Amino acid sequence: MRILAIGAHPDDIEIGCGGALLAASELGHEIYIYVATRGEKSGDPEVREDETRKTSELIRSTKIKIANFPDTQLRRDGELIDSVELFVQEVEPEVVFAHSQNDQHHDHQAIALSAIEACRFVPNLLAYESPSARNFQPQAFIDVTDVISKKLKLLDVFMSQRGKKYLRKNAIVGLAEYRAYQTRVEQIKYAEAFEVSKMCMSEHLSLFSSPIPIRRLVQPNARDMSTDKSRY
Repeated sequence: MRILAIGAHPDDIEIGCGGALLAASELGHEIYIYVATRGEKSGDPEVREDETRKTSELIRSTKIKIANFPDTQLRRDGELIDSVELFVQEVEPEVVFAHSQNDQHHDHQAIALSAIEACRFVPNLLAYESPSARNFQPQAFIDVTDVISKKLKLLDVFMSQRGKKYLRKNAIVGLAEYRAYQTRVEQIKYAEAFEVSKMCMSEHLSLFSSPIPIRRLVQPNARDMSTDKSRY
């Protein structure tokens, strides 16, 4: 299965769905990562980009793309939608994780709304939880019990953000434990929660995979703002 995670800034994806990506990677699924900005408003962009690429390696992603949109100035417009959609067409994901619309950070909201349009042909679109999310309504849970310690090590990579309270281990573990409790499934000790924008299941009750490649449905016409530093 091809899984694409979309985030506004370095560390957004790792906080929101890092455990799910680690678990999926260990199961042999292909992981792709798209980050819209280099996070220059919260530190040296070169350092933040390097940290993101290191976590991508730990997740064993197939490819990472870090675009060059200005931090704190993301807007749901043609440029952002086209940039995300171009990567979606290239990757042809079966599952996409992106920001929630119920988020107070306007960059996160811009990604959430852009992903809905850019991923309109993707069968499964879920929104992950971030520290700035409000009125988050979890409808799906992924068990990260076996990888919670690896998620903490993943977040340790972001040394430039070590002063942020939401990166403290007790905050990450506490939320994961609470979300696991909400499942009422005894075997799940730690979980990541998601809002469901769209989920399609086959007649075998497995996640649906589109039989028609996305690039055949939509011809690329996007203007890409990538820094052209993608790793294959």
